[in-house]
Parts: sequence; C-alpha cells; structure tokens
Amino acid sequence: MGVHAFVLVLTRGAALLALWILARFVDFGPRSIFWVAVHVGTAIVLLRLVPYPVGAISSSTIPAARYVAVFGFALPMFVYAFLSGGWVAPRRDQHAAPLGSAHSVRRCRYRRGRTARG
Repeated sequence: MGVHAFVLVLTRGAALLALWILARFVDFGPRSIFWVAVHVGTAIVLLRLVPYPVGAISSSTIPAARYVAVFGFALPMFVYAFLSGGWVAPRRDQHAAPLGSAHSVRRCRYRRGRTARG
C-alpha cells in the first residue's frame, strides 16, 4: 500500500469514527455556536501543525515510531477535525430563523421589493 492510499484510508477511517461518535453520543459537544467556532478554529490550527510532531516522532529512536506518530497523533487529530466539523450543522440550525416565522417571511417579502407591511 502506498503512502497516498494509506492517508486516504486513514482519513476515511477518521471520518467514520467521528460519524460514529456523533451518532452514538448525540448530546456530546459544544452547546453554542461560539464554542463550535472555537473548536473548528482549533482543529484547523492543529491540522496545520500535524506534520511537525509526526516528523519529530518518526525520526526518533522509539520502536515502531511511525505507528506511534500515525495512530497516536495524526488519527486523533483527524477525528477531532471531522468531529468539530460535524458539530457545525446542528448548532447552525439552532440559531437559524424557523421557516415560516415572521422574521423569515419579512425577509422574503423585502427581497421581492415589497415592504414588510404589504
């Protein structure tokens, strides 16, 4: 198996693990859209930094260092990134105006060139 195929399988596995966590533990995760954004930002930063610790661990004298780097560091970071991405949609829907509410109806009328009153 080549490196590219392994990374593809690793990321798909991480996405499936995150999906399982989201489905199994429905109430797990941040409660507000602010904390969702904090988690997404943290995941982005951590994913940008993954190559540095993985490279340091892989070049160390630890037996089976590649496995430690991949399954001990890279896989959890990918799972966290997919998990934080999975928290976005439910929290976003909580803060959106319900379809058919007075706010959304006024917005639609305004967009069509009518005023809110008529």
